[in-house]
Amino acid sequence: MNSRKLALDLTQAFVSCYQQSQQQLEQDSDAREKLQQQIDELLTALDSDQDYRFIGQDLINQLFTMHPNISHLIPRDLLWLMGGPCLHYLSDDELEKYYQLDELQHQAEQQQQEFDWAVNKSRVFGSH
Repeated sequence: MNSRKLALDLTQAFVSCYQQSQQQLEQDSDAREKLQQQIDELLTALDSDQDYRFIGQDLINQLFTMHPNISHLIPRDLLWLMGGPCLHYLSDDELEKYYQLDELQHQAEQQQQEFDWAVNKSRVFGSH
C-alpha cells in the first residue's frame, strides 16, 4: 500500500470520527465550515496527484492548536505520514518505531516485495 493511499484511508477514518464528535467543538458555524473546507481540500489532494502533505500538516497543526479536545481522533499513523511539524506530536518512542517501520518498508520496496503496513506495524509496535 503506498503512502498516499494509506494517508487517504487514515484521513477518511479521522473524518468519520470528526463528524461524530462535532458537538465537542466549541466554535461558531463559520469556523466549523472553514475546518470542513480544509478537510475537503485535503481529501481532494489525497485523491489526486496534488501534494497533500502541506495541506495535511497545516490542518493537523490547526487541530492540535485550536481544537485540542478532538486531537486524540487523529490517527498516529497520519501524523507520521504527513511528517514535518506533525512529528512533534509523536513521542520519541513512537518516532523510533515509525523509523523502524519506514526502514522495513524501504527494504521491501528494494526487494520488490509486498509490504503490508498493518502487519508490519503490529510487529514493530508489539500489538496483536
